[in-house]
Amino acid sequence: MNTPAIGHALAVVPGCVETLSSDEGMARTATRSPRLGLSWLDELATTAFVSGETSQLVSLVRDSAEALAGPDRNEARMRLLARSIAVTRAHESALEQLLGERLAARDERGTNLVNKVLTATTRRLAALLAEHRMACAVEPHRTMVAVGHADRVTVKTVR
Repeated sequence: MNTPAIGHALAVVPGCVETLSSDEGMARTATRSPRLGLSWLDELATTAFVSGETSQLVSLVRDSAEALAGPDRNEARMRLLARSIAVTRAHESALEQLLGERLAARDERGTNLVNKVLTATTRRLAALLAEHRMACAVEPHRTMVAVGHADRVTVKTVR
């Protein structure tokens, strides 16, 4: 990671790294809500499958939680969703390649195992894409209400 020049602060928001002048950094810090703390159980769950240095991972989780709870939560959610889709697609590609290797080696047990993991990864990707599609389709709707008398009212909605 590059160290910013003296007199600058490095602001890390999930998916975005930018260098700010010290005045801009102070202004953002003043408007930011208090840092969310992770409980010891949250940290344990975060680092359970990781060996070695985990401070950067815990910091990433904390930063993501703060962004999702902050004023730009919708943008943060979309960035998180986009990153998850990209990572899951990369996993799917790697598993497809591994499946081909296991098939070429005529490894039936390995093929079955990789196929199960690939199926679960494909389902996860489909769910993430469906969530992304729904989030992109949501737009504010204007509603008109007229006050008056009607004997019969029919309401039609389009989805």
